Amino acid sequence: MKFLPFFAIVLLTSSVLANYHKKFDHEIINLREIAAKVNSDPTSLWKADTYGLDEVAVSEIRKKIGAKLNEKGLPTSNKHSESKFTGQNRSKLGVGIALPRSYDARQRYPNCTSVSHIRDQSNCGSCWAVSAASVLSDRFCIHSEGRYNFELSSRYILSCNKDNGGCAGGYTQIVWEFLKTQGTVTGGDFQSDEGCQPYPFHPCGWPQKLPCPQYLTPKCMNTKCDNEWYKAPKETRMYKARESYHIKDDIFGLFTEYYIRDEIFRNGPVQAAFLMYADILTYKSGIYNHQSTEEHVGGHLMKIIGWGEEKGVKYWIISNSWGENWGEKGIIRMIRGVNNCGIEDYVFAGIPEL
Repeated sequence: MKFLPFFAIVLLTSSVLANYHKKFDHEIINLREIAAKVNSDPTSLWKADTYGLDEVAVSEIRKKIGAKLNEKGLPTSNKHSESKFTGQNRSKLGVGIALPRSYDARQRYPNCTSVSHIRDQSNCGSCWAVSAASVLSDRFCIHSEGRYNFELSSRYILSCNKDNGGCAGGYTQIVWEFLKTQGTVTGGDFQSDEGCQPYPFHPCGWPQKLPCPQYLTPKCMNTKCDNEWYKAPKETRMYKARESYHIKDDIFGLFTEYYIRDEIFRNGPVQAAFLMYADILTYKSGIYNHQSTEEHVGGHLMKIIGWGEEKGVKYWIISNSWGENWGEKGIIRMIRGVNNCGIEDYVFAGIPEL
């Protein structure tokens, strides 16, 4: 029996995977069928809505997400594995402080406008940059007691973090290393008069109301301000994280959910990566709990801002980047403590350098 050389096996495997993903990209998802199944299930914790769309291609969904997956199909980078990630692990805090049964950072920090702001990543796989910029913006305001109350630029991160893939997606570990070593300038939404480098793409939201194209990664402009409406002096300060870390329990994972809540309570919202399934597109209200076994459509990153409990069911309060027409005005409540879709495995954050 003859054996293929190792490099040939690698090339063959890569080719098979590439063809599989290419084929899967063009698969059509029946949203009407998904919504009907969810809404007819008496045990469902959430309500679904097609938002006027009967179906959507996987390739269109992937324009709205952007967490890269490694060769194991997980939203974490092997290049910056846990053994190489320079950020500390906050699980060393230990379990001790009594946390409230429910908590919402929007209520605790009402004057920090970025905490409640819902961003729109448009048709660009930039969730990795958008959610990271949002988390660091929140934390600058929280840790400075309101002195730094502004949006940081996801555009700068998207275009200048060359170790990630721009609109083709990115890894959360790598973006937090970038925010630690380089940082970002001030930003804002599309055509905002606030910030040095606002987001460059017209909002598309979900469901998509405008014929938005597939946007390409913008050119890195370094610290140059390109916002003609920006009224403030053209400062080019870089806003950094002085430390960055993964929030998890090293041993058995028994306390990871507690550590995430502890981190949010102490320091502010966090960034979370997870495997995304098509049913989340139909989420309208309630406590999302993915239970079916169909193929996931990719990885996504969102911002966890709090937690709560309803009729004995625990949930996370999560801010998405699809505009305010989706979900509960841009928010999804996801079941907590069961690692639904891996939401509790890949949670990252950092402490701002004031």
